[in-house]
Formats: sequence, structure tokens, C-alpha cells
Amino acid sequence: MRVYSESISDSLAQLKAFLEELGANPTILSHGDADGLCSAAILKRFLTAYGSTVEHLYPGKGEGAFSPATRSEVSARRPSSLFVLDLGVSDREIVEGVPTLFIDHHRPLGTPREAVVFTSYGEDPAPPTCHITYDLLSRLRPLGDLVWIWAVGAGADLGAEFVLDQGGEPVRQLKKTDIADAEVLLNSGKRASAYDIKTAISLLDEASGLSDLVDRENPKVETLYEYREEVNREVRRCRHERPHFSWKAAVIPFESNCEIQGLIAETWRRQLDNYLVLAVNFGYIGNKVAYAARTELDVSVIDFMESLKPAGYDNPVVWGHDRAAGGIVDIDLWHHLAGRMGFKNKG
Repeated sequence: MRVYSESISDSLAQLKAFLEELGANPTILSHGDADGLCSAAILKRFLTAYGSTVEHLYPGKGEGAFSPATRSEVSARRPSSLFVLDLGVSDREIVEGVPTLFIDHHRPLGTPREAVVFTSYGEDPAPPTCHITYDLLSRLRPLGDLVWIWAVGAGADLGAEFVLDQGGEPVRQLKKTDIADAEVLLNSGKRASAYDIKTAISLLDEASGLSDLVDRENPKVETLYEYREEVNREVRRCRHERPHFSWKAAVIPFESNCEIQGLIAETWRRQLDNYLVLAVNFGYIGNKVAYAARTELDVSVIDFMESLKPAGYDNPVVWGHDRAAGGIVDIDLWHHLAGRMGFKNKG
């Protein structure tokens, strides 16, 4: 599986062929964060400009693209073709027999037999899914009017420096504080206890420019601000939990029904730069543990976590990037993983 940009001509040929065979019900399955939602927003506007009606789905709370619940939900919609955005790449099918195109920047966990894959994994840094989507589609028709969506989605993952470097003058004309606020707001619905992705999707679909994403006169924007405040309160409450150490692993256990484990792990990563930091949320979803791993060490957290699995356990326990990844696992499995790290009755 090669990086999509190694041969743009080949990637565009694959994309054109896929677009020519969309069928009557093209469907998007995207991650619910800012990168995934902005990728989907750009793709939807591109496809609808050519007369396609597109359905936009996302995994439920605690689910991924390849989990049984998601696969069942997507299959029930009877897609004629499927775009999978920012949800990882695997050798497992989501809907058998349905033409599928993956756009992603995470470490692949397998190579699909039939699907088309556009990945940036292998570049340093790996441009986010929103950037890949915008880059490829803009080579088929000008998308300058959507640069504000690209700036929010790409900036949410790689920051303002990447956006300014890649976007040039059109991005410099955008208000930096609006980009930053929009990034956080679009992420807040997924992180909040309500797990409300629909509000962000609706806001993006209706917006005509960047300012619409941060206009507090809009009730949808105000709802996202309320989610943002809830997430901030939970981070303040949980970020001071005492770490537990074993070897080079530092586990920070806490309970929250908000998806804040990535934010907690990122906070501790900067303080514990000689450790593999795991923020472990026992309260996100019943009978499961949601964790996020971050590290400054020259190790892959994906390889590390996968090496701890019980013998014969085939499903992945982690997905993401080599130094920033996470997963949601049954509580008994988590205790096995923690035990393999050397923790006893901790985490």
C-alpha cells in the first residue's frame, strides 16, 4: 500500500474510475471529529455539484468502522458505493460486495482485497484525511470556495503552521481565531457526553463560510459551545489524577462519560516525555475501557499495545498513529493488557 501522492496520476485515475460507478445510493461513512466531518463536507459538496444525492453516516458511540454494529447499520442503508473517511484501513470488509474507497492517514491495519485506498501514512507528517480529500478532488475541479472547510479539518490535526504553509494566501485571508474555534467546536459534539455528531454535520452542511461555524446567534453553534464547556469541565476535573508507573508505561485512570482520554493523554505526554502515557477512561461506555496512548519515545504505541494481546485474540486493540493511538476494549481485556504491562490492581 503506497502513499497516494507518490503517483498522483495513478491516484486520480483510480478516483475517476470510482466516481464513474457510484450508483444510485453513494454513501459516506466518516469519523465524527473535525478532520472526518470536514472531509465528508468537502466530498458531499463535490458530489452534489454533479447531481448525486449522498447519505452521510458515522459510527455510534464506542464503535468503529469495522465493528458489527457499524457494518450492520451501513448494510441496512443498501449503499451502491461507499466512501470511508478517517476511520482507518483494514483487510476486513464493511459491506460485502459494495465498491469501497478509503481515504485515511492512520496506520493501516491490513490491506483491503478489493477497495481503493488513498493513504498518507508513510509521510512525515502524514497529511490528514481532509487534506487528501481536498487535494485529490481539487485536481478534478477547482475547490477554492471550500478552502475554509479544508483549513478547519486539516488544522484540527496538524495545526496552523501546516494550514498556512499548504494553503497560502487564501488561508491567510481567513480569521485564525475562527479557524481555531471551529476546530474545537466541531470536535466537541463527539467528545461530549451526548455524543452528538448530527449537530456538527448539519452546521457544516448549511454553512456558507467560516464565520457561520462560530456564529453564536445560530442555535447549533451555541449547542456546540455548550458541549465545549462540558468537555473543558471534565478535563479540569480529571487531569490531575495520579499516574501509576510500570517500566516505561504511565497509566492515568479516571472516569468520565465524555471522550477526553486523548486530551488527558496529551496533557501528560508533555510532562512524562520519557514514558508511554496511557489515559484510561473507565466511565465512557458501560463494561468497556476507552484509552488513549501518547509518547515522545521512539516506539510505536500500536506495536506495543498489539504485543500485549492474549494468544489467539484476532481483533485489533488499538488504532491510530504510531505515537498517538487508542482503543475501546472490554474491561476484562483491559485488565489483561494492563497486567502484561506489569500493573497489579491499577488502571
